[in-house]
Amino acid sequence: MSDVIPFPGRRRATFSYLDGGRHGLLVLFTDEDGRPCKANGPFGTAAEARERAIKAVGQYCGQIVIDWDSFPYEPDPKNGEVCVSEMGECHPHTSTEYVVVHIPQSGGVEVIRGFATLRAAQVAASRRAREYNAVLVESARPDGGDH
Repeated sequence: MSDVIPFPGRRRATFSYLDGGRHGLLVLFTDEDGRPCKANGPFGTAAEARERAIKAVGQYCGQIVIDWDSFPYEPDPKNGEVCVSEMGECHPHTSTEYVVVHIPQSGGVEVIRGFATLRAAQVAASRRAREYNAVLVESARPDGGDH
């Protein structure tokens, strides 16, 4: 997934969303040097382009990332909700930990731990909501604004 850390000084190849106008919706592959190499598509909907990017990136075992910010964010309640929660100990000198919680409509809960600051957790929650087109609960928005 997009959380893989590359070797220092090395950029990562990327899949991103591209509205090709009359050519349709495309998934653009950009190499490690930032050069566009190939466009996949056309796709009828942004959801189809998203699925193609997810399927393609899975074949590369983390060597290619998806630029989720380039894809349209179309939150759908059936994809669940993403929020930030605080997990603190009841001991006076213990630091607070923030977690990102993804609650899909299909059941189950995924908790991503290890955020030292609220801001870091909010940014991760926003990225996760965009990735899954899930509803971002207001308190998790890093800018504090509306959807």
